[in-house]
Amino acid sequence: MMDNCNAKRPYKQGSVKNLTNGSFFNCPFYRVHFTNTEGLTLFDCQSPSCSIKNAVIDADGKRLHSVIYIDASPIIDNVQFIGMDRTKYAITATTKFCTPTISNCSFSSTEQAGIFSYWFENSLPNVTIENCTFDGAGEPGYAILIQSGEATISNCVIKGYQGKLVTGWNSANDTVFDYNPYKGLHDGFSSAGIFIRDDGQAVLHGNSISNCDSGIKIWTGEGFIYNHEVSNAQGGFNDVLTGPITVYTTVNGTEIKDADTANLKLDNTDTDVNGLDICSAADPDNPVPLYQGTLTGGQTAATYAVSGTITDASSGAAIQGATIDAGNGNTTTSGTDGSYSLYLANGTYTLTVSNTGYQTGTITIIVNGAAVTSKNLSLTLTSTAPATYAVSGVISNASGALAGATVATGSNIATTGLDGTYTLNLPTGDYTLNVSEIGYQSGTISITVKGAELSNQNLTLSPAASNDANLATVAGQAITAGGQAGTKGAPKLASISVANGIATVAAADIVKTDAGATVAFYGTDSTFTNTTSSAINLSAGALTVIYIKVTTADTTTLYYSVTINRAAAASSVTATPAINGTPTAGDTSVSGTAVSGASISLSISGTAYTGTADGTGAWSITVPALVSGNTITVTALAAGDTVSAQTTATVQAGSSTTGIYTITPTTDSAYYLNSKTNGIDTITVNSGVSGLKYFTANITTITPHTGGEKVIFEQLRGGAQINLNATGADFNTVNSATAGFNVQAHDVIKVYIVDDLTNATNFNPTVLEQ
Repeated sequence: MMDNCNAKRPYKQGSVKNLTNGSFFNCPFYRVHFTNTEGLTLFDCQSPSCSIKNAVIDADGKRLHSVIYIDASPIIDNVQFIGMDRTKYAITATTKFCTPTISNCSFSSTEQAGIFSYWFENSLPNVTIENCTFDGAGEPGYAILIQSGEATISNCVIKGYQGKLVTGWNSANDTVFDYNPYKGLHDGFSSAGIFIRDDGQAVLHGNSISNCDSGIKIWTGEGFIYNHEVSNAQGGFNDVLTGPITVYTTVNGTEIKDADTANLKLDNTDTDVNGLDICSAADPDNPVPLYQGTLTGGQTAATYAVSGTITDASSGAAIQGATIDAGNGNTTTSGTDGSYSLYLANGTYTLTVSNTGYQTGTITIIVNGAAVTSKNLSLTLTSTAPATYAVSGVISNASGALAGATVATGSNIATTGLDGTYTLNLPTGDYTLNVSEIGYQSGTISITVKGAELSNQNLTLSPAASNDANLATVAGQAITAGGQAGTKGAPKLASISVANGIATVAAADIVKTDAGATVAFYGTDSTFTNTTSSAINLSAGALTVIYIKVTTADTTTLYYSVTINRAAAASSVTATPAINGTPTAGDTSVSGTAVSGASISLSISGTAYTGTADGTGAWSITVPALVSGNTITVTALAAGDTVSAQTTATVQAGSSTTGIYTITPTTDSAYYLNSKTNGIDTITVNSGVSGLKYFTANITTITPHTGGEKVIFEQLRGGAQINLNATGADFNTVNSATAGFNVQAHDVIKVYIVDDLTNATNFNPTVLEQ
């Protein structure tokens, strides 16, 4: 069973708590194909006991044949199917062993159909679909496609299936298929809420259909060709092509062959003009209309299936033809196997069951928003019936009255009402009343009827034994286990962290969710062989793994592997170092104080410089000239400490009448750069180069100069100056200067920055370049 899911990974056999795309526990209920290959499925359900409940299944846009492929009789309840825009079918049901119940589910749009039921030759699936919603989102396709087999479809809400199908199939390539793909849907087929064709048999009640090209589309009289299995000499089977044979659809018990039988009265509603579209489809590409029109509706409340079996009290044999009457014209008769079904709105009913030669019996039921099943009754052959006397009482739980509980003795059955009361009419004699309800432990009431009414035959039912084998806490920390199976070989995994002060863990430190469950503590024994009553030591700053088994009252068992991370002992921290003064642009050393003998690491713009504090704690580290705005990080770690400390400072702009700048000439293919000499950059013109060329110098301020600055470009030829260019600006804010010269090969250009240029005889300019 897959229960309470939101992705794609099963939790354990029989219960799924978390599903994640990409992994799957190997339980016998399913086999799973995670693939992008057309024709495969996510879940292949072949076990008669599998079920999928309370789940969200996301096909994640994969190109799939089906999300779920059913070859069994599962219960699929409260499942949301999404992400199927590249998936042909959400659910495919096939073979005679396939009798699934699909209820309370929601389906997004698919390429072809939300639910597809098919097969042939005495292998007809029998599908029940109730209280489901289908949203085609205006795309082509069908909510439900019944190609073969039986389907009961009730109280479903269907909308938005519109447009012509594009499948790539037509009469020319529509070949006989075995398993998939089903090629019977041709290009250009119109969309519908429900599509019944070939020898499909459907019972339709209380469905609401809107915004579809057709609400219910029925094709009958199709020519069917199929593979017939014939035994061979090797003990196997060979496929023999059989047909075509003409097959007819059956809806609500009426086999549709012509216009007269096509005049159906269905208690389904549709707001569209073509609510009901019935055609003779001997040529599926050119169907001939038999009936087209709106659905008549006629149902004011949703109805739900009520079913059971009528048998002979003495022999146990099925009774065929018994009448089951719920009043107000709601009647049916039992089939060859004694089974019956009615569709009733919410309410309390007394079903009167009668058959020639048998005493009439009754069954009390409550319909409350869901199907009611297994309402069986055994009829007694007619004889002189003894007088009966009312036996009554109240069935309750710990909170009060318990509605819907069954009280039965032999063929006499009653269901408690909303106030928990019941009444049985019994002849004189001794009886054991068997009381049961889902989710509770069954109980009995022993009574003796002595020719008079008997009241106050009350009973309080206890909740069923818990199956909650989850862990709550270990060592005071909440446990969140993973999605593993919870077996010895694949225990559920959990991790917790505890403080350094928690040095041990023992069985007493383990708390389970269900107080009635038992805990077995195996310490560090990963084989789950030997339990221990001793505490397990936890290593500081390290991981310790312990092993636990939890068993509930109903014997549900889960194994756990819990990793405990005990915190390390508190660390010793070195005192924070200090920086002397304020680092200023142009400084070539940084100094400060720290713990005596501490190792000092100084980082400037990602470059590290190291030193050591002396006996007084003083330290000083030589660095390149500091640049304004850079961040200095100083880290100190004293001997014996485990955690270092650090401080930071930002280099401030200096204020100087001299100033310091860095000039970097721009590279060019016309010349090459020489090394800097005495703060002056030189550039040499390449061989073969002449004419007007431009030279650019990029200026970086180290320490600002007060007043204007000049960038000098000096042209020399043969060692003699032949041209001079001076550019004046505030190079604290301007970051480049350019000059042009008419050059020859091997000319030399010098570029540098000075504080000023004047004609004063007593002034010599100062080079400001670093």
